[in-house]
Amino acid sequence: MEEVKASSQGSNGDAKKELELEILWRRVKTTSTLLKYLKSKARLMAVPHLAHTSCGIKQLKGGFVDKNGTPLSSWSGNVDLSSFDDAGEESWIQISHQHDSLDEQDAAYISEMLKSVQMVSDVMEALVKRVLLAESETAIEKEKVNLGREEI
Repeated sequence: MEEVKASSQGSNGDAKKELELEILWRRVKTTSTLLKYLKSKARLMAVPHLAHTSCGIKQLKGGFVDKNGTPLSSWSGNVDLSSFDDAGEESWIQISHQHDSLDEQDAAYISEMLKSVQMVSDVMEALVKRVLLAESETAIEKEKVNLGREEI
Protein backbone atom coordinates (compact mmCIF):
# COMPACT_ATOMS: atom_id res chain seq x y z
CA MET A 1 0.00 0.00 0.00
CA GLU A 2 2.79 2.39 0.90
CA GLU A 3 4.57 1.63 -2.38
CA VAL A 4 1.45 2.62 -4.32
CA LYS A 5 1.15 5.78 -2.22
CA ALA A 6 4.82 6.70 -2.78
CA SER A 7 4.46 6.01 -6.50
CA SER A 8 1.36 8.19 -6.63
CA GLN A 9 3.13 11.06 -4.86
CA GLY A 10 6.10 10.70 -7.20
CA SER A 11 3.90 10.96 -10.27
CA ASN A 12 2.19 14.06 -8.82
CA GLY A 13 5.63 15.63 -8.32
CA ASP A 14 6.58 14.74 -11.90
CA ALA A 15 3.36 16.26 -13.22
CA LYS A 16 4.04 19.45 -11.27
CA LYS A 17 7.60 19.65 -12.61
CA GLU A 18 6.31 19.04 -16.12
CA LEU A 19 3.78 21.85 -15.74
CA GLU A 20 6.47 24.20 -14.42
CA LEU A 21 8.71 23.34 -17.38
CA GLU A 22 5.82 23.95 -19.76
CA ILE A 23 5.22 27.39 -18.20
CA LEU A 24 8.92 28.25 -18.40
CA TRP A 25 9.08 27.10 -22.03
CA ARG A 26 6.05 29.25 -22.88
CA ARG A 27 7.75 32.24 -21.25
CA VAL A 28 10.94 31.62 -23.21
CA LYS A 29 8.98 31.42 -26.47
CA THR A 30 7.02 34.58 -25.61
CA THR A 31 10.20 36.47 -24.74
CA SER A 32 11.89 35.26 -27.91
CA THR A 33 8.97 36.41 -30.05
CA LEU A 34 8.89 39.83 -28.39
CA LEU A 35 12.65 40.27 -28.80
CA LYS A 36 12.36 39.36 -32.50
CA TYR A 37 9.68 42.04 -32.81
CA LEU A 38 11.95 44.64 -31.18
CA LYS A 39 14.85 43.59 -33.40
CA SER A 40 12.78 44.03 -36.56
CA LYS A 41 11.41 47.36 -35.28
CA ALA A 42 14.97 48.56 -34.59
CA ARG A 43 16.02 47.59 -38.12
CA LEU A 44 13.09 49.58 -39.52
CA MET A 45 14.03 52.57 -37.41
CA ALA A 46 17.53 52.57 -38.90
CA VAL A 47 16.12 53.45 -42.35
CA PRO A 48 14.65 56.99 -42.30
CA HIS A 49 11.69 56.57 -44.66
CA LEU A 50 10.79 53.22 -43.09
CA ALA A 51 11.06 54.75 -39.62
CA HIS A 52 8.68 57.53 -40.61
CA THR A 53 6.21 55.03 -42.03
CA SER A 54 6.51 52.74 -39.00
CA CYS A 55 5.83 55.67 -36.65
CA GLY A 56 2.92 56.94 -38.74
CA ILE A 57 4.76 60.15 -39.61
CA LYS A 58 3.70 61.78 -42.88
CA GLN A 59 5.05 64.75 -44.76
CA LEU A 60 2.29 67.09 -45.86
CA LYS A 61 2.47 70.54 -47.47
CA GLY A 62 2.83 72.19 -44.07
CA GLY A 63 5.55 69.80 -42.90
CA PHE A 64 5.64 66.59 -40.91
CA VAL A 65 2.68 65.33 -38.86
CA ASP A 66 2.56 62.30 -36.58
CA LYS A 67 -0.01 59.51 -36.52
CA ASN A 68 -2.28 61.66 -34.33
CA GLY A 69 -2.16 64.56 -36.80
CA THR A 70 0.07 66.65 -34.53
CA PRO A 71 2.35 68.95 -36.57
CA LEU A 72 6.12 68.90 -36.12
CA SER A 73 6.10 72.28 -34.38
CA SER A 74 3.99 70.83 -31.55
CA TRP A 75 6.07 67.71 -30.97
CA SER A 76 7.80 67.37 -27.65
CA GLY A 77 11.37 66.14 -27.40
CA ASN A 78 10.52 64.40 -24.13
CA VAL A 79 9.23 60.88 -23.73
CA ASP A 80 6.35 60.48 -21.27
CA LEU A 81 6.88 57.16 -19.51
CA SER A 82 4.23 57.75 -16.85
CA SER A 83 1.61 56.04 -18.99
CA PHE A 84 3.45 52.74 -18.53
CA ASP A 85 3.08 52.61 -14.75
CA ASP A 86 -0.24 50.76 -14.91
CA ALA A 87 -1.10 50.98 -18.60
CA GLY A 88 -3.64 48.38 -19.55
CA GLU A 89 -2.47 45.68 -17.19
CA GLU A 90 -6.01 44.39 -16.79
CA SER A 91 -6.49 44.14 -20.53
CA TRP A 92 -3.20 42.26 -20.94
CA ILE A 93 -4.24 39.83 -18.23
CA GLN A 94 -7.63 39.36 -19.91
CA ILE A 95 -5.88 38.63 -23.21
CA SER A 96 -3.58 36.20 -21.42
CA HIS A 97 -6.53 34.40 -19.80
CA GLN A 98 -8.00 33.61 -23.19
CA HIS A 99 -5.50 30.76 -23.12
CA ASP A 100 -6.84 28.31 -20.53
CA SER A 101 -3.47 27.08 -19.30
CA LEU A 102 -2.14 30.46 -18.14
CA ASP A 103 -1.99 31.04 -14.42
CA GLU A 104 -1.83 34.40 -12.62
CA GLN A 105 1.97 34.44 -12.46
CA ASP A 106 2.26 33.60 -16.15
CA ALA A 107 -0.28 36.28 -17.05
CA ALA A 108 1.57 38.83 -14.91
CA TYR A 109 4.88 37.90 -16.56
CA ILE A 110 3.44 38.25 -20.06
CA SER A 111 1.78 41.53 -19.09
CA GLU A 112 5.06 42.91 -17.78
CA MET A 113 6.93 41.80 -20.91
CA LEU A 114 4.33 43.39 -23.20
CA LYS A 115 4.48 46.66 -21.28
CA SER A 116 8.27 46.69 -21.51
CA VAL A 117 8.23 46.00 -25.24
CA GLN A 118 5.63 48.72 -25.78
CA MET A 119 7.72 51.18 -23.78
CA VAL A 120 10.87 50.40 -25.81
CA SER A 121 8.87 50.72 -29.02
CA ASP A 122 7.45 54.09 -27.94
CA VAL A 123 10.91 55.33 -26.96
CA MET A 124 12.22 54.36 -30.41
CA GLU A 125 9.39 56.32 -32.01
CA ALA A 126 10.11 59.31 -29.77
CA LEU A 127 13.76 59.18 -30.84
CA VAL A 128 12.72 59.25 -34.50
CA LYS A 129 10.65 62.35 -33.75
CA ARG A 130 13.58 63.96 -31.95
CA VAL A 131 15.80 63.34 -34.97
CA LEU A 132 13.22 64.98 -37.23
CA LEU A 133 12.98 67.95 -34.84
CA ALA A 134 16.76 68.31 -34.77
CA GLU A 135 16.99 68.07 -38.57
CA SER A 136 14.27 70.69 -38.92
CA GLU A 137 15.98 73.05 -36.46
CA THR A 138 19.30 72.51 -38.23
CA ALA A 139 17.76 73.38 -41.59
CA ILE A 140 16.26 76.58 -40.12
CA GLU A 141 19.57 77.62 -38.57
CA LYS A 142 21.41 76.82 -41.81
CA GLU A 143 18.98 79.05 -43.70
CA LYS A 144 19.60 81.86 -41.18
CA VAL A 145 23.35 81.52 -41.69
CA ASN A 146 22.95 81.64 -45.47
CA LEU A 147 20.77 84.76 -45.20
CA GLY A 148 23.36 86.36 -42.89
CA ARG A 149 26.13 85.62 -45.40
CA GLU A 150 24.12 87.18 -48.20
CA GLU A 151 23.63 90.36 -46.16
CA ILE A 152 27.36 90.64 -45.51
